[in-house]
Amino acid sequence: MANHLCPPHEVTPSQRRLDGSFPRHVHKGSPWNRDAILGSPPEGEIDLACKIPGGHGNASQASGRLPCGNGKKHTQSNPGYYDLQARDMAIWHVPNLTPMKEWRNAAILRYHTETGFLSVEGGNLLRLYQQYPVTYGLGSCPKNNGPIVPVVYDYGNAEQTSHYHSPNSRSEIVAGYIQFRVFNHEKAVMALCPGFKATGCNTEYYCVGGGGYYPENARQCGDFTAYDWNGYGTHKDWSASKALLESALLLFYR
Repeated sequence: MANHLCPPHEVTPSQRRLDGSFPRHVHKGSPWNRDAILGSPPEGEIDLACKIPGGHGNASQASGRLPCGNGKKHTQSNPGYYDLQARDMAIWHVPNLTPMKEWRNAAILRYHTETGFLSVEGGNLLRLYQQYPVTYGLGSCPKNNGPIVPVVYDYGNAEQTSHYHSPNSRSEIVAGYIQFRVFNHEKAVMALCPGFKATGCNTEYYCVGGGGYYPENARQCGDFTAYDWNGYGTHKDWSASKALLESALLLFYR
């Protein structure tokens, strides 16, 4: 199951630089610096994060990891996650096993922000998540959900974004945005709603980057949380499409 906020599996450690980062520019002339990379958590850390309310706490630490749960491949960021000063970000949804040189053209969705929101949230995602910690029980939905930023589509549109998600989710999302740090009914927390804002509180079915602890069901503890709740890739009830499940999220700064 490809439930990870990481590059497609075609990317291997041999393609990384010595500091653990990938080459920052995806294609010649690109203004975007890519942020998310692969990584493995320390032994035992995966299961532990699913059992304690604090989860990993990685989003608000300069540890190089974005929030994630129980995947064998662990979401990581390159040093730009906490070192770069940026104004905007972009997200690409790229099918797994896609060679790096084909990421741009193979993406099922590509969109970016243009508001300069990061400049008022500390300049990067580390600073943003220090203001909006991804920790169970620190708030409730929707009162304490985080900032909402409109996006401009480079490929795809709001209708397609909604369609990739589960049928039951579509009444609780409005596509054309990115939203950060959202809670669900049980006060579990997700780091990111990619391509939409949440209008409901069943956010485990459509937002990503689980904070680690899910009191309703430990099965939800993972990067793609409950995207497969009614079967893997069935695209019915609360299950997302296979195309969405089998695509990685690539995050970029500018």
